[in-house]
Amino acid sequence: MAKYDWPRLKQEFIEGSWLTITSFLRSKNIKSNSRTRSQSKGWQEARGEYLKEIVTQTRQQALQGEVEIRLRQQEEAKLMQTKGMESLNMLDVTTADEARKLITAGLEQERRAMGLEGNFRPSKLTQVNVAVGPKTKFDSMIENLSYEELLHFIAEIRKEKEIRKQRSG
Repeated sequence: MAKYDWPRLKQEFIEGSWLTITSFLRSKNIKSNSRTRSQSKGWQEARGEYLKEIVTQTRQQALQGEVEIRLRQQEEAKLMQTKGMESLNMLDVTTADEARKLITAGLEQERRAMGLEGNFRPSKLTQVNVAVGPKTKFDSMIENLSYEELLHFIAEIRKEKEIRKQRSG
C-alpha cells in the first residue's frame, strides 16, 4: 500500500497557493528525496497550465460581461433617441433644444455601445437651436458641454452637496 496519495497531493498542489513543490512537500511533512521528486515530476508544468486556464476563463468571462454591457447600453441609447424624437414632436419650440440634446446623447451612447466612439459630433445641419428669451447663468454654464462633461459637472455638484450636508450636519 502506498504511503501517500500522490494523485490527491498533485491536485492539491496544482490548485493551491504554493510557489514551489519543495514548499508544498515541506508543508505536508514529506521529505524531499529522489522518490518524492520522481512522484512530483511535471507538477510545476501542470500548475502552470492550470493557472493559464484560469486566466483564459477569466478573460472570457470579462469579455462576455463587456459584450452584455454594450448590448444593454445600445438598447438604452436607442430608447433615449426614441424618447427624444417623441418629445420633439410633442414639445413647444421653447423646449426643442432639450429634445435635440436627448437625441444627440442617445446617438453618442449608441455609438459608444457599438464600439464606434471617437469624435462624434452630429452635423450642425441636423440640430435645432432656438434662442427664446434670456438664458439663466446655469443655462450658459452647461450649454456647450459634451455628455461626459455634463456627467462630470453633475458629479461635482453632488460632491459639493455632500460637503455642504456634512458641514451642516
